[in-house]
Amino acid sequence: MTVRHDAATPTLSVTDPRALVIRNVGYCRHPDKPAIEARITRQTFDATGRVVESWDPRLWDAASKPNLATLYGLSGQALLTDSVDAGWQLSLLDQAGSLRSYWDGRGNQRQSDYDDQQRLVAVTEQALGESPDVVERCLYADANDAFAQHNQCGQLIRHDNPGGHQLFSDYGLAGALLVESRRFLTTLETPDWPLDLNARNEYLEEQSFVTNHRFNPTGELRRQTDAMGNVRAFHHDVAGKPCETWLLQSGTGKKLQCLISDIRYNAYDQIESETAGNGVITLAEYGADDARLLRLVAGVPNQRPLQDLNYVYDPVGNIVELEDKSQAVIHFNSQRIEPINCYRYDSLYQLVEAKGWEVATPSHGPALPGFLHLPLDPNQRRNYTQTFDYDPAGNLTTRHHSGAPGFSMFTSIHSNRSLAQREDGSLPGESHISLGFDAAGNQLELQRGQAMTWDIRNQLSRVTLVKRESAPDDYQCYVYDRPGHRLQKVSFIQTSGQTLCTEVRYLPGLEIHRACDGDERHVISVDAGRDAVRALHWPHDTRSDHLRYSLSDHLGSCALELDDEAGVLTREHYYPFGGTACWAGKGALVAKYKTIRYSGKERDATGLYYYGYRYYAPWLQRWLNTDPAKSADGLNYFLFVKNDPISHRDPVGLMRRGDAAFNMRKAEDASSDADRASMSLRALSALTTSRREVHSAEKFKALVNVVIARNKELKALGEFVFSANVETPVDRSYFWSGDTIDSTGKVVYSAMLTAQFLARKTRGMTVEMTPGGEKLNVYKNLNYVGSNSTKIGFMYLKERFKYMDSPTARGDLLAGSALRAGGGVRAVLGDKFFDSDENPLNDSERGVAGTLWDVLSIRYARGAKGTVNVIHAASVNDAYFYGDIYSKSTWLTREKVALEAENKTKIFERFHEDLTALQLKGY
Repeated sequence: MTVRHDAATPTLSVTDPRALVIRNVGYCRHPDKPAIEARITRQTFDATGRVVESWDPRLWDAASKPNLATLYGLSGQALLTDSVDAGWQLSLLDQAGSLRSYWDGRGNQRQSDYDDQQRLVAVTEQALGESPDVVERCLYADANDAFAQHNQCGQLIRHDNPGGHQLFSDYGLAGALLVESRRFLTTLETPDWPLDLNARNEYLEEQSFVTNHRFNPTGELRRQTDAMGNVRAFHHDVAGKPCETWLLQSGTGKKLQCLISDIRYNAYDQIESETAGNGVITLAEYGADDARLLRLVAGVPNQRPLQDLNYVYDPVGNIVELEDKSQAVIHFNSQRIEPINCYRYDSLYQLVEAKGWEVATPSHGPALPGFLHLPLDPNQRRNYTQTFDYDPAGNLTTRHHSGAPGFSMFTSIHSNRSLAQREDGSLPGESHISLGFDAAGNQLELQRGQAMTWDIRNQLSRVTLVKRESAPDDYQCYVYDRPGHRLQKVSFIQTSGQTLCTEVRYLPGLEIHRACDGDERHVISVDAGRDAVRALHWPHDTRSDHLRYSLSDHLGSCALELDDEAGVLTREHYYPFGGTACWAGKGALVAKYKTIRYSGKERDATGLYYYGYRYYAPWLQRWLNTDPAKSADGLNYFLFVKNDPISHRDPVGLMRRGDAAFNMRKAEDASSDADRASMSLRALSALTTSRREVHSAEKFKALVNVVIARNKELKALGEFVFSANVETPVDRSYFWSGDTIDSTGKVVYSAMLTAQFLARKTRGMTVEMTPGGEKLNVYKNLNYVGSNSTKIGFMYLKERFKYMDSPTARGDLLAGSALRAGGGVRAVLGDKFFDSDENPLNDSERGVAGTLWDVLSIRYARGAKGTVNVIHAASVNDAYFYGDIYSKSTWLTREKVALEAENKTKIFERFHEDLTALQLKGY
């Protein structure tokens, strides 16, 4: 029997009568094997439609423990999660929804304290068997004149954290931080911060590192002065995108240097061309239909290109061939060695085979291969083939590399915790898994004898590099000031009876490297266009400063480093999962200063890559600890980019990105256009009313058509956004594409806020929807009577799209279109217009996917899997909730409003679209 190539691929979803997905069936087929394997992911829901248990295809069994089990509180927030990979985590929230207490399976505890405005003031942590320590204290400015002069009123002005101390001494009118200073701890131990400010200062070094920021009126960074006085200047085009970057290094006699200029973008905001300060021009070509990168070429005009990467894709967007045409074809040892990498995938788009070239003496462990001098000796290159086998959960089982012994890993039958084979080739067992991980899923040994220590927050704090029985060990320590941000790296090496200490301190745009002999090196980092520039400066040395320009591939991996005359300093070639296949340079001294490598991340002496939230081991093809974002990237908490490292990357160690970035840009563009059209319509109404200006129906129709067209595009992208599973971790930070914000509203990386906090921050009302769309919660602040609407991320995609494509939707839009358009436009155009065929909303063929008022904000849209979704944020007298539109809507019909004591309101609602009765609660 002949099996069709596209048979049983790739996935199937099974829903229950409530339209909740209870099974996801992925059909896995290897390209060289005809057998088709059904891999079923199972989920169970409670009565309110919340996911309570999930199993991956490997662990499903009648008596097995689910990969993830969740217990919810009465407010719908997850209180207890129990993961086979990460262990159990329990969090208790107060009435305002802020995290108060937290426990995990390691026996660690965390207590958070807030002031009367629900701002975080202290964090107390206690490890198992140890006394509690106050590891964070926050101080906020009051409303006196001294603070008002620097826009500090109500803002965080001092933060004592596990890495040291920060002062925020000046803010802009829009709340942007202008001046910040940092002091480091005198030791590597996290202090127990006392209440007294002077007592806290005793834990700190005297030196303060001050960084200044300046922004333009629209919020783009224009100038940054780092702690050593180096100035970066950023220029933007009329659309607010970076177009030039300049650097003025500190010191006398320094000249302003242009690092990047003439950055040009296409319609999708992808960089098409740029010119570096060393004269190298980078050009990028994209597909006209799908905007996929087709070619990336860089070089000096009228010279042979330094880099010429050409990409070939399969129909779904996986890269199947990558050729660097800047390199020549060579012949050696009866082999034709071409600068081409070829990739093959199974039907679930996991990489199963890779072909390319490598050095003759490669390294398949944590160490780099032998260093080669440029130009490369043809006799030092050879072809290779790698094949990969995975279990049904995606864990690597075997890797075969041509000309090298095979590599295997053992995975627990109870979880996705895995250990590599021993030095003799034998595999560990379940007992070794139990000893090799702690209760939170942190791996405890990197290689044999290399112990790893993790702090209370599950951040890697120490790695033993060399274990000695009768002498101190060599080891490396790491200090963090917040999750996802490493502040300090310190190495201790024993030699000739002495302890040599080297240190790296990470500041905004600046690294300070200090060696044991007193040598100090400053590395000034500037992200410029597609690539980055690093300036090396020795403040106490006669060595000349120099710039290092990097040329990267589509993943951001640093392939070439160039000097300020476009000469090649280093060249590096990578295996698919991040190992180094070739490492060469102008000289060993020049090459030792390279630290940024695969995926644009820093490689430590351990061979690990630091991504921010986690460390990645390329020779193991997996993360060392579990995902802080929980199941945001799947039920396997250790899986690296779902085994597709060629087409996807993970920016910060939380979830992978690839074509999603392109889809998000399209969605944001559509949302922005629709937002602008909606605002223009309201502005048009205001002008008509106040100035008695007459505007034609054509103007109205043009604006409405923009909204309709763009919202149709949003609808097409809706499944993409909806499928982005977002989890709420126990510390109340919200993860979405790597962005976080804490429960006090302090922006960490710009993020979604909780509904309760939005109500307080906007002094108005927010509405959130629970998973499955079966319950709405309204939060309001009745002490505020303002009239301005606040649009902050609002939309629950699945049910909104379901409604907006229904026949009843169009009638609702017509009923309220006049009110949404404003009295001025209505007076000019007349009621008949809104009932006539001239009104674009009346066109039954258009497929309206949104309204003028409820324009989707895709960049903040949230999935329905285990999350709470904010769908609207507005002031308390918003017409949407209290006007005719609301009362006449068939999507959300108000049945009863009962005002109760203490300014609390309960509103009972129901959905018409086959949804159960909903109860809305407000504060």
